[in-house]
Amino acid sequence: VLRLVNSRLAQPADFEDWLLHAGNAAVLEAQGFRWRFTHDRLRKALVDAIPEDERRQLNRLLAGAVEAIYGAQSSEHAAALARHWEAAGEPVRAADYLRRAAAASLATSAYREAITIVERALALLADHPATPQDLLAGLIGMRARASINVSDYEAAQRDYQRLHDVGAMTDNAQLTAEAVRGLGRVAEGKGEYPTALERYRDALERFRTLADKAGQAAALQAIGGVLYRQNAYDEALQHLNESLSYYDETGSKLGTADVLRSMGSVLHATGQPEQGIQHWRRASIIYRKLGNRHGLATCLNNIGLAAEMRGDHEEAKGYYEQALALKREIGNLRSIGVSLNNLGVVAINLEQYDEASRLLQEAIDIAHAIGDQQGVADAFNNLGLVELYRGSYQDAERSLLQSRAICEAIGDRWGIALTHLNLGKVRRDQGHPDDARAEFAQAVAVAQAINLTAVLLQVTVEMATLLTGSDDDRAQAVALLTFAVNHERIPGAERDRAASLLDDLKRVLPAEAYQQGREHAAGLTLESVVERLRR
Repeated sequence: VLRLVNSRLAQPADFEDWLLHAGNAAVLEAQGFRWRFTHDRLRKALVDAIPEDERRQLNRLLAGAVEAIYGAQSSEHAAALARHWEAAGEPVRAADYLRRAAAASLATSAYREAITIVERALALLADHPATPQDLLAGLIGMRARASINVSDYEAAQRDYQRLHDVGAMTDNAQLTAEAVRGLGRVAEGKGEYPTALERYRDALERFRTLADKAGQAAALQAIGGVLYRQNAYDEALQHLNESLSYYDETGSKLGTADVLRSMGSVLHATGQPEQGIQHWRRASIIYRKLGNRHGLATCLNNIGLAAEMRGDHEEAKGYYEQALALKREIGNLRSIGVSLNNLGVVAINLEQYDEASRLLQEAIDIAHAIGDQQGVADAFNNLGLVELYRGSYQDAERSLLQSRAICEAIGDRWGIALTHLNLGKVRRDQGHPDDARAEFAQAVAVAQAINLTAVLLQVTVEMATLLTGSDDDRAQAVALLTFAVNHERIPGAERDRAASLLDDLKRVLPAEAYQQGREHAAGLTLESVVERLRR
């Protein structure tokens, strides 16, 4: 670069002789094949001594030389080029390289770094009315995406709304469509799923009108993600498969990884855990190659969830802790809350209630701070379990009712089913079996409507604990527990609980009655069990 700059000077120096003199004078020193100033203060003093006009010209020559030498790879030197163009008095060119530097930060999930870079670029352009609209919009869009990923939804809302307004005023349909999708992401991040779905569908139609395949892929994926959260699994897979086909056409590796990750969640939720894990592992490989820590952390968290469902609590804890460490590096508060919730559940299953309470309270504080309703609901549901197991029934009831109210407001039917299930446990332990049966029946009704087999099996285990009257009742409990413990979809913690209850019944029941219950289980189906639970 220096040789090229020297050749473009009005009076080029003898380059080798100049380097030799600078080295002998201890101004420069060689490090391998590179030269550097011996001290930064010396460098700064020499630069400050150059007249301002000449300094601008030299920076212009340096920037041009870097571009000439590195060509298409100039973006790899974006930060340095931005400094040179800024010093050369060309803010637009400097801001364009800052945009490229911000894009590189986004790609590696360095979201706060990206925000800092974008804000530096916007500051450069503040007094430059001739800024190209696409450059300004691109920078604002990057800041909005980064803001979502650090859970600053208010900042993201402001930026996406600004882009939407600019798009509408300038008849820029592409910009408007992207802004609408971004506003959907804000709503989804806050747990406002109906609003998110409406905005994503609006964006999809706009992208279809524009024949924008990349935009359609992103909107379809987003719709699939919300449908998954609303337990509409078949429809979610339909949208995700369509999204994947568009990403394959456009060659987006990141998009492909994101869809594989979402598909893994749907497959796992619909009783295909191994396929779900395979999808997460495939996505993880892509994320690692891309250096995308956010996607990798989500996959690690999901694989931990699969381990938890198998009952491998220590393995689950290991994956959750790996995911949490990455999320804390990134600063994505919403995702941090998810991992804290997951670790809280593991602590509950390991009967570490103080640790569970600490983790869940941190999750609640984060969710409240960022307006994440889903996070608040999940944490209060889990905290209700901690309070139940501690015997604090009023506190447990209060937490579970708070959770259910939020779940009803955001349309989270899975959450509604779980709060009914857990309130049933509270009523039972308080000595109100009829009230417990009523709550369990409500949980069954919701879970059956959205095919939540895992929840139906959880209710089966808990309902069996109410069959404690005669030996015939206990034999029915044996049948229900045997059916549940042998079902492939039962979560690991509930399988362990069912096995423990069966051991207790085997000790107190006559052998003949216990065996009758075991034999009766062979003729049960999930449908017949559900019918029994709803009586």
